[in-house]
Amino acid sequence: LKEADSTPRITLKVEDTPIAPGYYMIELTVANPATRILTAGEWTFGSYTDVSDYPTKHYLDNEMVAPGFVINSRMSYAGFYTLTETQLTNTGREDRPGYT
Repeated sequence: LKEADSTPRITLKVEDTPIAPGYYMIELTVANPATRILTAGEWTFGSYTDVSDYPTKHYLDNEMVAPGFVINSRMSYAGFYTLTETQLTNTGREDRPGYT
């Protein structure tokens, strides 16, 4: 869904089965835009009584806003931190291409 200013919006909505408290990870497949984005956006995370009413907010919990970033050029370098064998085992990290 896009807002009036064309900002993408992702809404996760619980229907009939409640989500148990805990830590969750959400992964999204994305691609960088074809043109430069010179205005940083922001991510808003929150729990609301009825997310369908967003942006009218009836909070269940405090929301959190995390700053986004400007995309103005290709990344010049990317790499991985070296982990110990124990860290690799505990995190399940697999850096080889084609492995997950």
